[in-house]
This record gives sequence, structure tokens and C-alpha cells, in this order.
Amino acid sequence: MTFVNKKLSGTHTSENAGSLRRGIRGFSLLEMSVVLAIILIISCIGFITLQPSLKDQRLTTAYNATLMTLRRARQLAVDQRKTYLVTFNTGGAPAVPDNITLNILNAGAVGPLISTTTLPPDVQFLQVAVGSTPDNFGTGAFPIDFNVNNGPGGSNVIYFKPDGGAYDNIGRINNGVVYISRVGEFGTSRAVTLYGLSGRLRGWKLYKNQTAGTWQWTQI
Repeated sequence: MTFVNKKLSGTHTSENAGSLRRGIRGFSLLEMSVVLAIILIISCIGFITLQPSLKDQRLTTAYNATLMTLRRARQLAVDQRKTYLVTFNTGGAPAVPDNITLNILNAGAVGPLISTTTLPPDVQFLQVAVGSTPDNFGTGAFPIDFNVNNGPGGSNVIYFKPDGGAYDNIGRINNGVVYISRVGEFGTSRAVTLYGLSGRLRGWKLYKNQTAGTWQWTQI
């Protein structure tokens, strides 16, 4: 009776070991391939979904950088009692991104470069011609449209002086606007206006009035 019990016990143990081996076997190549395919599909969907948000973030970054560069130039001029020159450059993006340079003036001559602010490759200073313009400056014919109160506009330079005002190269008050957008995406446009007398800066965003069916500028 004891012998039978031992044999039965041994058989029972062998069956348990086989079940254990079957329970801990790894994934098959087919199973792993299916899981990887699912992960890849989910990643692609997520990437596509995030693209509009990433583009909008880059445009917002360019707008903020433009506004902050102008504010910095004005503040430096007031604090240091010096004249600072801001120059907007169109480099032919995306190969050469558009940028803004900031220089100090020494005895009327352009001095050392203080900073260069570079726009993201897919964001540019672009012409935005709609029925109106931010603060009614210019006509929208130029992407960089300063000195609009002294002629046709289209100037790309601003001189900030110690009184906090913005001027052109011969000392006249310099009002104007710069437009920031992406090629082929008209509705994403932003703008910054400058009141030369006080150096006041204002931000703008283009939106479509669904009731009137027209594009309009609204202050940010």
C-alpha cells in the first residue's frame, strides 16, 4: 500500500511540473509582432494628433520672442541711457530662418551685437493682407511694416532711445507693425504693433468672424 502511494505521488508531481513548464513559457514571435504593431499604430496616431498643437506652440514661441526682443530693447535704452537698434531680417526660411538682431549704437554707429532672436524654421515674417490692420497701421502690404507714419512704410529697423520712444534712422517717430505666420496657414497669423512716441507694444491675433465671414484682428 505504501509502494502504491509513492508511485501515485510521483506521477502527480510529474504532472504538476509539466503544467508549471507550460504556464511559464514565453511569448511566441507572432504574439510579440502583434503587440509591437499595436504600439506602432498608437504612436503614429498620437504623433499625427499632436502636430497641430506643436505647430501652434512654435508660432506662439515666435510671437513671444518677437515681443520680448522689442521690450528688452526699449528697457535697455531707458535703463542705460543709450540708443538700441532692432533689425528684422528675412533670411528665406526654412533654409535660413528669419531673425531679429539687437545692437547698441556707439556715437551714432552700429556697435556690438547684443542678441539674435531666431524664429522656428516653419514660422516667418509674412505679409498678411486682410480688410483691416492691427491698430490701423499700414496697409498690410509688407510683412515688416515700420515707419508707416513717414511714408509708405516697409522699414525693418527701429531705434529705441533713452526717452523710451521708437524712431527711424533720421530721428522721426516710428510707428509700425510686424506680422508672424506660417506659409499656407493664414488663420494662424499673429502681429505686434509699436507706438513710436511712447514705445508701447501690443500683441494681436487674426481670427475669422463667423457671422460676418471676414478676417479680423483682435488684441491678445
